[in-house]
Amino acid sequence: MARFLLEYLKGRLVLVKDKNPMWRILLAEGYGEDLGEYVVLHPLEAIYLLMKGKAMIYGKSEKDIVKNILRESIQKDQELVIKLGAYLDLRERGFSVKIIKNKEPLIFEVFNRQADITIDESRCVIMVVQAEKSIEIKDLDKALSEAKKMNKMLVLAIIDQDGDIVYYKVDSTLRFGVSLRLRKTHWI
Repeated sequence: MARFLLEYLKGRLVLVKDKNPMWRILLAEGYGEDLGEYVVLHPLEAIYLLMKGKAMIYGKSEKDIVKNILRESIQKDQELVIKLGAYLDLRERGFSVKIIKNKEPLIFEVFNRQADITIDESRCVIMVVQAEKSIEIKDLDKALSEAKKMNKMLVLAIIDQDGDIVYYKVDSTLRFGVSLRLRKTHWI
C-alpha cells in the first residue's frame, strides 16, 4: 500500500504535510522541496513514487496519472524521458538523488546509498546526455564549472537509444577546442 498521498495544487503535484505524517522521510531521501505546508515534487520524483507504489493520488489510476504527468512535462522539457531513464537507474541502484534547480545543464546531485541528504554530503553531480546527440563544449564546460563551484565530481550519464546508460567522469574540457577527457567510472 502507498505510504504517501499526493494532490494537484496550483498545477503541481504536492504532498500535503498534514495528510502525510511521514513526509520527512521523503525530504531525507532527496524528494521534493519543502514549502511550508506542503512538499512540491518534481515530475520525475512524482512519476517514480507513483510507479513504485510508494505514493498515490486518491481515486485515480497511477498509470493514467503517470501518462498525464509525462505528457504535460514533456511539453515543457523535451528531454524529460531521457532524464527519467537516468533518474530511475540511479534510484534503482539505491542512491539518494536530488534534482538540481537553476543550474542547467546539471540535473542531479547524487548521494551515497542510504544517505540522509539533509545532513550528508553528495558524491557527484550528473549531466544527462543522449548518445545520439552531440553536446556543445560550452555546455559541458559550464557543467564542469558549476560542479567545481559546488566542489563535486561531474559525471556524464550517456543514454543510448536502447536505454542503456554508461557513466563517465569528466576531468576537464578545453574551452576553445574540440577536446574532452573522459574516463569510464565505476563510482556506482
